[in-house]
Amino acid sequence: MLQSFPAPRPAYGLGGGVVEVYGQLTQAGRLAVFHDDFISDFTCIHSLTLNQLQQRLPFVPELHEVLRVARHFNKKAGDDLGGIFIVELKAFSPHCDPDDEFEQALVSAVVPEVRKAEMDDQVIFDSFSPALLYLAAQAAPDIPRELGISGLQFLTPAQIQSITVLPMTILNKQLSLGLT
Repeated sequence: MLQSFPAPRPAYGLGGGVVEVYGQLTQAGRLAVFHDDFISDFTCIHSLTLNQLQQRLPFVPELHEVLRVARHFNKKAGDDLGGIFIVELKAFSPHCDPDDEFEQALVSAVVPEVRKAEMDDQVIFDSFSPALLYLAAQAAPDIPRELGISGLQFLTPAQIQSITVLPMTILNKQLSLGLT
């Protein structure tokens, strides 16, 4: 997980070939680099402005800042690809997106940032959500995508609940692609 800026710089500098970050929408549609869509007190990131988020967590950068670091590193590497940059498109938690309405907004915010940074050929979109990857394919068919798989995705809600001892919430996804 990348949660301390400027982590890409030392990661690439130490020979890391791949850096992965997570873009989260803030209240005004700006993209913060943070793993989850909520912070430790369960405040949803999309309910905060970037300034409010950074007042609480000063180490949280914007996606465009991290892309700029990666682009600079890769440019210095010349013809040898210095690093691949994975932007994970994370499915929103039911806590922050109970009505399943933020997926398109996330993809619509991330794609222009990647294009603006001129990183189309160095970024891979990753997600455990086929729906998010489908939307990314529609918005940016030229940017590679990869589907992450978790063993939990093959279990029933009852099986997941018995293993994790956590409550399960089934979302009626707007874009389900035939999946629960």
